[in-house]
Amino acid sequence: NNLTQLPVNAICNLPLLTELDVSENRLTEAPSNLLQLLPRLEILNLESNKLTVPSFDFRDAVLRSLLLGINSLEYLPTLAPLSCLVELSLCTIRVSQKDARKPAREAFD
Repeated sequence: NNLTQLPVNAICNLPLLTELDVSENRLTEAPSNLLQLLPRLEILNLESNKLTVPSFDFRDAVLRSLLLGINSLEYLPTLAPLSCLVELSLCTIRVSQKDARKPAREAFD
């Protein structure tokens, strides 16, 4: 596959979709409101893309499976809102750190 972006026009017409597999493409980003466009989405496979900034709004999401492996993410998104999540794939993920951050001990000194 050679998708470089998700076709939002098509996705917004699929509100009952429960599984989306766009793995093995060339996606560099996904719409931040993807999970609002697909409110019943339970499985999201974004493995083997070129994602760098995962800017998802996970509020009210019903995801059970989130596959982000084999991407070069700059950071990991906060997964706390995903109360239904039972599967998370981060295999061979390389998280880069743009800013040098202080160790936790120093942050509170």
